[in-house]
Amino acid sequence: MNKSNYRKKGFGILEVLLASMVIIIVMGGLVYLARNSIISMSYGAQHSQATFLAQEGIELVRQIRDTNYIDGDSNTKWDTLAFDSQDNSIPLDRINNYAIRYKSTSNKYELKNIDLNTDNILIEGTDFKRVINVRLLERDANKIFEGNEDLSDNAYVVDCIVTWTSTRGGMAEVKITEMMTNSRQGL
Repeated sequence: MNKSNYRKKGFGILEVLLASMVIIIVMGGLVYLARNSIISMSYGAQHSQATFLAQEGIELVRQIRDTNYIDGDSNTKWDTLAFDSQDNSIPLDRINNYAIRYKSTSNKYELKNIDLNTDNILIEGTDFKRVINVRLLERDANKIFEGNEDLSDNAYVVDCIVTWTSTRGGMAEVKITEMMTNSRQGL
């Protein structure tokens, strides 16, 4: 057997190493893309859930306002939203952080003044924290809202902020803000 025939029968060690390196690089890239896709999908699901929780917070504040219209108690006004630990109404002229609580004695939802570390919602292994801020609408100096009446006495702003530790690493936040008005002024 001569040398020229011997070289043509198989692959050399360099060729095998080079092919292995190419395969490893391609497979590593595919694994990296798959991993990032999974993280992005997980983050998207968490972001959607946080958005739903924030919208739910806004809707529950709206429900509290609407329930106050029809509860039959002359002491409850449209803007009686928040209560302290002794069930005394908290005026909305202070900016506070609230959590939504169900009060079984009155069969109503209400906002309770909270410590920021206590209102957690665990969904599918993710710990979401929802905080609701209620503040009075500031005077309309820029005339954004047209009309004869100043809305600051008949409106408030609700911020619902949901935070969580994201799968991307670090804290993530969703914030929904809505202005709520007294739609039954004079009643």
